[in-house]
Amino acid sequence: MSDPGVTRPMLWKDEWSRAHEQSPLKVTPENEGRWERYWNVCAAQYARDVESEAPLYRQVIDRLVREGRLRPTDNVLDIGCGPGTFTIPIAYCSRHVVGLDSAAGMIAELVSKASMRRLANVEGLPGKWEDFQACDFDLVVSALSPAVCDAEALLKMEKASKRDCCYVTASPGDEMRTRNELWEMVVGDYRPSHAYDVKYALNVLMENGARPDLKHVSAAIEMTVDAEVAISNYQTYFEIFTQMNDEKKGIIKDYIDDRSEDGLLHRKVKKALAVVTWSPNDRIEA
Repeated sequence: MSDPGVTRPMLWKDEWSRAHEQSPLKVTPENEGRWERYWNVCAAQYARDVESEAPLYRQVIDRLVREGRLRPTDNVLDIGCGPGTFTIPIAYCSRHVVGLDSAAGMIAELVSKASMRRLANVEGLPGKWEDFQACDFDLVVSALSPAVCDAEALLKMEKASKRDCCYVTASPGDEMRTRNELWEMVVGDYRPSHAYDVKYALNVLMENGARPDLKHVSAAIEMTVDAEVAISNYQTYFEIFTQMNDEKKGIIKDYIDDRSEDGLLHRKVKKALAVVTWSPNDRIEA
């Protein structure tokens, strides 16, 4: 029987859950539908952004290939695949890849991309990671995906993989500057979210006996976005967190228009990623 006077040490899985509870970006039963609507609305522009950022993502794929974690005979699962950010480049290096995403718009973009490139080994699968049951993949990837946001979702990757796992999350950079400045103007005081800091996944894995490897990659990214598309996407985004009205929509429009030229918003940012790889079969002996 445990001593009621002894305080139980906080586990990293609990720390991770607490970080999400304190995050202004957390998904709740009330805003889950609004999040899904946003991902569907912005799917086309998100896919164009991915094209601009391709050299950064290529660094991750090349590392997986060099380390032997991604092989030509592999059957791969990409969780929260979006428009194919990692799914498409993985397809060129594997036998078959399944892209899983809860947003139908993202799956449609993935399927369209695969078709244009005549990639017959890409499967787009609509659905939630929490409901996914298939296993026996050689490599399971979660890259920049809100689907893997806690210890349970992370460790479920191990159950789906028979050899390797890869978790990719954003490292501190300035690519969210526009969103953060608009948040202050439209929603109110912005409290930075640290819920996707790599330290949570890394320590959860070590607490569970895994031997994770951490690497960082970065690149300077230049992209051009149609100003009207940017305005529409940001308006849809902020509908998740606040009741939008004409005044708030006008703030977003003025902000984007002031920074646009000839109807185009040009952005140059530094983007960095933290890449965690591990094998479920390589455990630290207790």
